[in-house]
Amino acid sequence: MSLLEAVWTKIADDALKGNAKAQALILNRSRLLEAAPGERVMREDDEKVLQSYLRQVAAEIKAAEEHS
Repeated sequence: MSLLEAVWTKIADDALKGNAKAQALILNRSRLLEAAPGERVMREDDEKVLQSYLRQVAAEIKAAEEHS
């Protein structure tokens, strides 16, 4: 796991525990991914890491909801 992935994993864990700052960070970064291609402010490799992370978080949230 890269350092960046470890950081995002920590942020995801915090967000899932109800940390509002972590949740806001994730939502703000995900909005960057939804911007029009000409409006991109993120490097392609950063975008790929973030997309992977968001898929992981979505899977974790879904699994948590299924077990509750």
